[in-house]
Amino acid sequence: MEGRKTTARRTSRTATTRPAPVSAAKEPAKPKVARPKARPRTSAAAVPLIEERRRMVEMAAYFRAERRGFEPGLELEDWFSAEAEIEAQLAPVPGKKPVRRPRKSHAT
Repeated sequence: MEGRKTTARRTSRTATTRPAPVSAAKEPAKPKVARPKARPRTSAAAVPLIEERRRMVEMAAYFRAERRGFEPGLELEDWFSAEAEIEAQLAPVPGKKPVRRPRKSHAT
């Protein structure tokens, strides 16, 4: 057969290689560790967790109390004012679109 190239396969029917037998005593599989899920992002900055938000309110309330000389009886007013201040800081800016970040590709 001219013009046709053929490749010859070398196979040996008498000497076949077989994988080694699997022993009955296998090493136990490692348990899967649950990873915490990432928080969803709603804007360029991540939304703080409840604990982080509470800490921010505590700090703002403390500084309000400090400015008024730590006079007793106005603690709740300091707290509520601090909550409103933090909420205003964390609220998204109207009319501004959140920044979309490109997804990381896992392809190698």
